[in-house]
Amino acid sequence: MHKKIMYLFVVILFVACDQNSKKEEKPVVIDINLEKNQNRESIVDFQNRFSINRIIPLETTDASLLGTITQLIVSEKDIFILDGMQQAIFRYDMDGNFIRKIQHQGNGPQEYIRVRQIAIANGKLYVMDNMGKSILQYDFDGNYISKFTLDHNGYQLLVDQSENMIVTGSYLNEYMLYIYDSSGQNIANYFPREDKFVGLTLTQTTDYSLKFYNGGFYCTNYFDPTIYYIKENEVKSLAVFDFGGNNLAKDFFANPQAVMDLFTEYRDKSVMGISNLTVTDDWIIFSPEKGRDFYVVYYDRKKNSYMTNRGFDILYATFFGKYNAPNGYTKTNEFYSAVGNWELCEMIEELREKDKDYLSKYPFLKGIAPVKLKEDDNNPSIVFYTIK
Repeated sequence: MHKKIMYLFVVILFVACDQNSKKEEKPVVIDINLEKNQNRESIVDFQNRFSINRIIPLETTDASLLGTITQLIVSEKDIFILDGMQQAIFRYDMDGNFIRKIQHQGNGPQEYIRVRQIAIANGKLYVMDNMGKSILQYDFDGNYISKFTLDHNGYQLLVDQSENMIVTGSYLNEYMLYIYDSSGQNIANYFPREDKFVGLTLTQTTDYSLKFYNGGFYCTNYFDPTIYYIKENEVKSLAVFDFGGNNLAKDFFANPQAVMDLFTEYRDKSVMGISNLTVTDDWIIFSPEKGRDFYVVYYDRKKNSYMTNRGFDILYATFFGKYNAPNGYTKTNEFYSAVGNWELCEMIEELREKDKDYLSKYPFLKGIAPVKLKEDDNNPSIVFYTIK
């Protein structure tokens, strides 16, 4: 590569490396059978491990009306929501009060064309413009600070406390992961594109699988059932999933010219990637990308066991199931997700019909008024919960 690589010895954790720098360690292999039938007793036992700590309704006003939640970030003091429909970032406080809408879509030097993801660090908002191949920096009030140009389309974005920007690429790029310093200089690249992908028009990547963990960060790549963990100039395989009959066929890339023709067929029956990933000391929670099937897999790292969301009761399906895994994990050891108020109303009404004493069983629902939510059902609530 002609690009100059800078080696920084203080503050920054990362140096330029590729897959050959990995230490040879035997990764943890986790067997997951997405087709297995889960008995009712196991489902109930697992549901009882969930505990909802608080629910924060987001204020709905004409100025704060959300369209589609593309990304949700909870910091110590603020809640940030990327609305993909409006191409705007909404900021709320930790009581759900609306603070500000940040929207700078356009073709100007201080504007973005289309936001793919956002990140926050040191009181700054980072906006990744996938179409504009750039990262823009604003303060939390939406005032422009600076702009960094990328030589590729970015897909996921993470920014550390040293303001190093971690960006994922696709198979159209030379690498799957790039690191830029606070001035926008490329200082490290990971996961070089394999020869079998050269010439293929594949922009596939995983989504929401790039997050911090224990002083480093983890990520996943499409067509790869591995969770990678990067810390202090070392790339490890944190875990490798074996989906049995839903694994991608070993001969899928035998003829690279046929990959595009096979892609749709295999996508419906094979797990193509690991998305919506949250890793903690106790849990690995993710959504396997497999056709139109929507799963959430909860893998208990300490018990070496797992459950999927198939068969969840309405209460648990609303908060923890359907097709959404948690949006993130806080420093206070809570998972969080956005839940639509109309779903809350629907759930509460169904519980009322089945059991008039439902509040004694689900005390966290006290104080939520279904009638009010129906009248004010546009913005969601943020749910914080733990799993025993």
